[in-house]
Amino acid sequence: MILNEILNEILNEMTQGEVSYMQRELNAIYKPIGIKFVITKHVMDRVNNTDGREKTVSPEEIISTFKKIYNQHGSKFENFYKSGKLNETIKFVIHDRDSNLNIPVAYEIDKITHLPVLVLLTVMKKEISKFGSKGYGVFEITV
Repeated sequence: MILNEILNEILNEMTQGEVSYMQRELNAIYKPIGIKFVITKHVMDRVNNTDGREKTVSPEEIISTFKKIYNQHGSKFENFYKSGKLNETIKFVIHDRDSNLNIPVAYEIDKITHLPVLVLLTVMKKEISKFGSKGYGVFEITV
C-alpha cells in the first residue's frame, strides 16, 4: 500500500519541465498581444498535491483555459493595456465553466520591461459558487 502511495505521488507531480512547457505555451499564445506569464510556486504545489488534496488539474487544462480566454477576450486585454489604464495590479479569478477550473490571477505591469504580465497565483477545481473569491473580480469563461 505504501509503495502505491509513493508511486502515485511521484507520477502525479508536475515537474519543472512541465511548468516550463506550460509557461512557454502560454507565452506563445499571448505573444501577439504582448502579455507574458508568471507561474507561482503555489500553482505547482496545488497541482502536485502538496496540501494533501487529490491532483485534479493538468498543465493541458490550464493551457486550454487560457486558449479560450485568448480566443474570446485577447483583444480586450490588449486594448486595456494599451489604453494606459493598467497602472496597478488588478486581481481577478478566471473560471472555466466547462472544467470548473478557477485560476486567481494578477494582471500587472512588469517593473523592468514595463510590459503586461499575467501572474497565475493558484489553481483549483470547484464550482464557482463554492469558490471563495473575496476581493477578486470574476472573469468567467463560458466556451
